[in-house]
Amino acid sequence: MGQPLRYGRGSASLFLLLGTLRGESLFDRARALQAQGQYGEAETQYRAFLREQPRSIPALTNLGVVLARESKFEEAIDAYQRALSLDASATPAKINLALAYYRTSEWLSAAKWFQAALEDNPDDRRALQLLAISYIQSRQYSAAANAYERLLPSTDPPILIGLSTAYREIGKRAESERILTTVLQQSSQSAEVQYLLGLAQYARQDYSEAVQSFTKTITLAPTRADGYFYLGATYFKQRKFEDAIGTWRSGVNADPQYFPSIFALGALLAELNRYTEAKPYLEQALTARPRDAATQLEMGRLYLREGRLQAALPLLESAAKLDPKSQQTSFLLAGAYQKVINAYALKGIDIDIENTDEFQNNTVQDRILSALKIIKTNNPSITTVVTFGTTTTGPDSTGTRLINQSKALGSNIDVYTIMPFDFGGSNMVTDTENATNGLRDKLKTAFGWSNATAYAHIGISGMNGKSDNAETTSTANWTSIRDWSKTNGLARLSFWSVNRDRQCASGGQTDSCSGVSQSSWAFTKINAGF
Repeated sequence: MGQPLRYGRGSASLFLLLGTLRGESLFDRARALQAQGQYGEAETQYRAFLREQPRSIPALTNLGVVLARESKFEEAIDAYQRALSLDASATPAKINLALAYYRTSEWLSAAKWFQAALEDNPDDRRALQLLAISYIQSRQYSAAANAYERLLPSTDPPILIGLSTAYREIGKRAESERILTTVLQQSSQSAEVQYLLGLAQYARQDYSEAVQSFTKTITLAPTRADGYFYLGATYFKQRKFEDAIGTWRSGVNADPQYFPSIFALGALLAELNRYTEAKPYLEQALTARPRDAATQLEMGRLYLREGRLQAALPLLESAAKLDPKSQQTSFLLAGAYQKVINAYALKGIDIDIENTDEFQNNTVQDRILSALKIIKTNNPSITTVVTFGTTTTGPDSTGTRLINQSKALGSNIDVYTIMPFDFGGSNMVTDTENATNGLRDKLKTAFGWSNATAYAHIGISGMNGKSDNAETTSTANWTSIRDWSKTNGLARLSFWSVNRDRQCASGGQTDSCSGVSQSSWAFTKINAGF
């Protein structure tokens, strides 16, 4: 946490001290949860701490670590970058950012940040070795050779085989063969050496040699799951699909819990339209890694082909959040939306972009907007709606970005609907009107519309009764909002939700009652007059 802050006397200082103590308690709780391997709970605590102390570099770095543990690498990268924006010399953030890029196979970015971390700690041999591997993977073989040479002298086979690979690619064939011969003479019957040789051959696309090395790996270590996986992957690269399937099946038999072979087998069978065979493997992969984007995408695609829309949509939408760079997601989402439209002969489709992992993620925004563009192109008469949160004065920077990007992408959205609640409202009629007028002005700026045209592209989705933040919209308030919306020609008026449109039996509010004095279905009857 660094040096403790010093406070003077007085009530203001006491307030700051109490706030800091509460923050430290959150931070300590998060660290304890992280140490216990309870990463989801730790993430929640770190985020709560950061809402109070958003410039805490240790909290941002630790948040990135737990996100990476949850395979939320894009979010982890964002956390590390935020830490570095506050302190460009934060070495832990640098090395962890490099590792996150390494785990997502973004080799150029990984190399950049391993280099930065090594400037702070030149003797970090593990970082240097990962830098060399990143160079190999990005085909920067001269740089890889230099990095491996910095690790010499060494008898470690991974380092020597990596150096041999780099030398081979930059034309130092004699040195490459000499190193390789030395390694094989020392450890020719080592499954690990054969495996590493296979990886090097696979990386430089010498697939025939890689098959031999991975086959020797399995012969020497018949239960080695990664040997089966890479042998299958090599067959796949050679387009020997049946050999790949057979090898991955053997790998799953050798280690029924080895995820890469399970997933690869299911994905290949699905790609070959052998859905019945693929399904149990993909379901097993999804159970093992429920937040793996590639698995969600493949399982969602399979469910889509089976016509199981309710199962497919959540997986595809979640995959878009977890791996927003996937180019397939927009098309698959559009395909899923289209099946829903066809199944129910829909006249409109409303996509709620609400959670922080979608609303505040620019790439996810773009995926959804692109999917809606495809829907609009294929269904010109359908009404497309996007629904998102607001402040009391209109969309924040994230909402503004959504509006501007919808225009840039040509999404042709018909209605932009705001949710004017849980936004610090005090007078819900005035605040809702102000928020709507803020949206109106954003639309006018983006599209050059008049007031009337902007209003005709606006919707309100309010909260009937009490909100989670104890904001109160009475039936009288909702009547005023309805009348104002009608007068200004808004496109849409709705509320959350009909199942709450009744008075609570004993005060308060729940998901099944509004928390205000009303007759049953009062809000619905008011809305009928819109």
